[in-house]
Amino acid sequence: MSNHNSSALPVGVIFSQTGVTANTELSMLRASLLAIDRINRQGGVNGRLLSPICVDPQSIAENYGSLAQKLIIDHGVKLIFGGYTSSSRKAMLPVTGRHNVLLFYPTQYEGFEYASNVIYTGAAPNQGCLQLAQYMLSNIGKRVWMVGSDYIWPREINRIMRDLIVESNGEVLGEEFRPLETDEASLFQVAKLISEQKPDFVFANFVGKSIQSFYQAMHELNAQNPIPIASLTTTETEIQAMGFEAGLGHYTAAPYFQSINTPINIELVKEYRSLYGEDQVTNMCWEAAYFQVHLAAKAAELANSFQPDAILEQIAKVQHLAPQGKVRIDTANNHCYLWSRIGRANDKGQFDIVATSKTALRPDPYLVSYSKSSASSMQMIETNTFASPADKVSL
Repeated sequence: MSNHNSSALPVGVIFSQTGVTANTELSMLRASLLAIDRINRQGGVNGRLLSPICVDPQSIAENYGSLAQKLIIDHGVKLIFGGYTSSSRKAMLPVTGRHNVLLFYPTQYEGFEYASNVIYTGAAPNQGCLQLAQYMLSNIGKRVWMVGSDYIWPREINRIMRDLIVESNGEVLGEEFRPLETDEASLFQVAKLISEQKPDFVFANFVGKSIQSFYQAMHELNAQNPIPIASLTTTETEIQAMGFEAGLGHYTAAPYFQSINTPINIELVKEYRSLYGEDQVTNMCWEAAYFQVHLAAKAAELANSFQPDAILEQIAKVQHLAPQGKVRIDTANNHCYLWSRIGRANDKGQFDIVATSKTALRPDPYLVSYSKSSASSMQMIETNTFASPADKVSL
């Protein structure tokens, strides 16, 4: 997959292959390599092949910054694809900023950030969090327990969700955070506390291995009468790790699910599985990691340059038919127009899509249209794509 001839263009790829977040990040690494391979098979960028240089930060936030620096200094990269947690992104920002290197970051995050040399291709809060809140509060109930990993992203997303719950005359019954690396016993205690209070649903934004431990604990405690869990981080990858039974009936908001029935998605999933095994699943982070490479390559081709400033000048002109649908960058904030979907996990470990937006939603990372006036972005959800009322609440 890599080509190191003299005219090859080195690009940095920073995703963890080991550590607490490796499960999802490994899929993002593989998606990036798949995109690079497809671009190279079509002749590369203006005849020059992309040469991926992959490093493993081992799920340790500060390693992303030092490895970014190493890629820039030792390999002369001008373009980096990588990062998963917000803390990993924050570690890279000063480095990429100082060296004027372009970072493509493919994970949904808390918003409220703009860096001129970062392209954000994961969902902003108005492209997932608002829709998930609306769906759950309208269809499932208003008594909510909130849990998550203890760092920037879950805390900020919970703050936004709390406002939306209060605004809908809902009630937050409790809120708990646990360290990114926490033990199963601690997560079981949280699950026990929640189960005793019987909320209508749990808003859970754990990251990494905590996801499967928490869902397994909730399943064990509530097998007869499941409490729905709504999440922005639980993808097909985590459902596979926890077991289909533990994931069954729970909700996720994402621009992409593997079950999307588009020709390009079907083709890519097939190619991905032929490369990495028939048991492999894709997820929203995989998809963003895949299409962002194409956006970068198209902009570089148009610019006839691999300089970050030249790519940034052209990126507004390019769009890409991603597995989720057509995507493009909003140069007002360097975030991506994305589709919004709500999925409910089925007994095959995949998501049945119960709601979808009519079009790709403009990113609003600062939630300018947040709260009551945010209805405009939430009305993008087509109610006719919801499951039947009985189907919605039965788990």
